Amino acid sequence: MDGRIFNIKQKLSNDLGHHWSVCEMAETVDISEPHFIRLFRRCLDATPADYLTSLRMERAQTLLETTFIRVKEIAVRIGIPNESQFTREFKKRFGSTPTQHRRQYWESEQSAPPVAQESSPEQRNSALRAEMIIDFD
Repeated sequence: MDGRIFNIKQKLSNDLGHHWSVCEMAETVDISEPHFIRLFRRCLDATPADYLTSLRMERAQTLLETTFIRVKEIAVRIGIPNESQFTREFKKRFGSTPTQHRRQYWESEQSAPPVAQESSPEQRNSALRAEMIIDFD
């Protein structure tokens, strides 16, 4: 793979919340936009925009399955601040809305949901203490 494409792949993956344009991607690796598009397509068999959308949807899927972060917040974190657009893109890729996907995932896992990512240390300690209490009655 061309080093410039490898470089932009890393930058995209590390900063999904950024509002990338194809022009900005090309400038980041110091080549013209038309040449960048051709090179990107040749290396990854996808347009830069399609690849970025795919990365965002994969990250959204992971966040939905492993956290309690609200759908709207996930959309913002992955660079799609419009929740309706995010829901449309997600449904197009996975066949269900983000909320449906989360519910179906946890029903299929039949396990306890993850610990809320945004809980404070005090909340986590309290939960641990509650688990340690033994009822002797």
